[in-house]
Amino acid sequence: MRKMAWRGYKLYRSKTRDGRFEFVKKIPGRYSQGVVDDGGLFGKLEDQVEYYYILRTYNKVDVESYDLPVVSAMTKAKPQKPTGLKWETQGKKVIITWSKSPEPDIVGYRVYEKRPSGVKEIGRVKDTGFSVDVPSNGTSKRYVVTAVDKDDIESEQSDEVTVEK
Repeated sequence: MRKMAWRGYKLYRSKTRDGRFEFVKKIPGRYSQGVVDDGGLFGKLEDQVEYYYILRTYNKVDVESYDLPVVSAMTKAKPQKPTGLKWETQGKKVIITWSKSPEPDIVGYRVYEKRPSGVKEIGRVKDTGFSVDVPSNGTSKRYVVTAVDKDDIESEQSDEVTVEK
């Protein structure tokens, strides 16, 4: 009995069924049951876009087979951005709160401080509140929040809230 010569698969992606397919990744092994397309060499995938895929087998000298049938998959939309940001002072702390996301698969929120040098993540929480130190006299700080779903897809930033002393 002759041993199979192929070693794995190569995955290709396109935004159109008949378009130009670009290489995404090599999947070693003959018994692969699935693969996740995380964007590969081309960065993140776009939200709510249908992508088309083909697989080709390859052998030990990297020669590829003909295309297997085209399949498609739709990417998931980003969660809605948090709304209703507000703040209040409690002693030496400022409590920033926002409205709970209406989407059932939200697992948490990321809190960012907007600085002249850019946006910096300062915390991750499961609830709709976060505390920070009160800014020093005469200064202010700006904050935004994002929602994160069970697939680690992050929403756009909320409208910012400015905390002043």
